[in-house]
Amino acid sequence: MFHNNIAFTGTTIINDNNPAANKTNNSWTKSGVTVSSADFQSTDATQMDNTRHSDGTLPTITFMHLASGSDLAGLGCF
Repeated sequence: MFHNNIAFTGTTIINDNNPAANKTNNSWTKSGVTVSSADFQSTDATQMDNTRHSDGTLPTITFMHLASGSDLAGLGCF
């Protein structure tokens, strides 16, 4: 089952024979949705190596956070 996914690069699905009910609300199944680096505040994965804050919480990053106005709003975990 594929629900609420975003495909950013590469081949989405080849030879998919899943019923339509098993693949909903995905970037490749919703009409009018496109995905590009402009949809994200940053695609710099090196941010994930940033050190934690002094209190132990995760660093503040913008990696793969949606940009304002992205048509991906409501897909994935966003």
